[in-house]
Amino acid sequence: MDEIDRLKLFVTFGGVPLYHEMLRGKTYDDCIKSMCLSSDWVQGEVAALVATEFSRTSRTMAILSAISHGAVGLKEISERVKADDSICLKDLEALEYVGIVGVVTPMLDAPRKSKMYVVKDNLFAFNFEVMDRIKDARHLKDKDLLLEQLRGRITTFMGKRFEMFCVDLIRENYLTNSIGKWWMDRDGVHEEVDIVAESTMDDNKYIILAECKFRTSPVGFSEYNDLVRRSRRFDKYNIRLMMISASGFDAKMAEFARDEGVMLVGPDEIFGRAPMPELK
Repeated sequence: MDEIDRLKLFVTFGGVPLYHEMLRGKTYDDCIKSMCLSSDWVQGEVAALVATEFSRTSRTMAILSAISHGAVGLKEISERVKADDSICLKDLEALEYVGIVGVVTPMLDAPRKSKMYVVKDNLFAFNFEVMDRIKDARHLKDKDLLLEQLRGRITTFMGKRFEMFCVDLIRENYLTNSIGKWWMDRDGVHEEVDIVAESTMDDNKYIILAECKFRTSPVGFSEYNDLVRRSRRFDKYNIRLMMISASGFDAKMAEFARDEGVMLVGPDEIFGRAPMPELK
C-alpha cells in the first residue's frame, strides 16, 4: 500500500494495532469498503467502547454526535443533547479524561469566550462525521457507489484529521509550551491559522504559524501567500512560517522557501525519511 493510503488509514482508525491487523485490501478504498461499508463494525466498536466506559451511553453518544455535527461549545452541546450544562460538562470532562474528546486552545488574540470541544479519537470521529451520515444507505449492495456518495465527506474528514496529525508532528519534534489555533470572525469573514505553536529553543521563544494541506497536488504560493497575509497581524511576535503538505510542494515554492527560511514539511519529513526543519 502506498504511503498516502497508509496515512489515510492512520487518521481514520488511529494507532490501535488490532484495527490495522483486521484491515483487508491493497488500497484505502478497499479497506473502507471491506471494513466499514460491508458491515456495522465501526458503529459496533464505538458503541461497545462507550458502553465500557460510561453508564449513560445514549447521552454520551448524543454528546459525541453533537460535537461532530458542529456544536463545539458547552451551551450548544447541552441544547442539542437537551441536558443541563452541569451534566454535559461532567460527561465532557470524562470524555476528555479518557482521550475521546479534546479541547482546542485559542492562540494569540483568538477569542477566549468558552472551551471549544473536538472529537479527538480518530475512529470515533470517523464514525460520527462520516459513517453516521449513511445510516439508511449502508446496506446498499453496490459498495463502489456508496463509497462515491461518501467521497466528499471523507475528503473533508481527512483535511481536519490531518491537521490533528500535524499537531502531534509538531509536538513530537519541537519543544512546545502551548499549541492550538488562531481564528477571527469579522464582517462575515472567517480567517484562521491551522496550527499556532509557542516554542522555545536555546532560550529563544518562537511562534510557529503552520498551514496544513492534505490533497493530491503539490502546494504552491497561493496557500503561502494566505499564511503571510494572516501572519502580518502578529508582527510583535518572533514568527516562523511552516507549510505542511502530504503531497509536497512545487519546485518554485521549494526554492523560495530555502532562500526565505520558510519551514517546509513534505512527505519525506512526514514519513521519517528526512528530519523536520530546524527552528532558528
